[in-house]
Amino acid sequence: REITERWVSEYNCERPHESLNNMTPEEYRQHNHLAGISKNAWN
Repeated sequence: REITERWVSEYNCERPHESLNNMTPEEYRQHNHLAGISKNAWN
């Protein structure tokens, strides 16, 4: 279980993904969350 948790953490927080413009999934999530906030601020 610990090995799986480490792998998931590395996959989501440390390993860049080419399909996400070389961002980690966590960076991509934060980037899109912030973009959504700034878009909503103008509505």
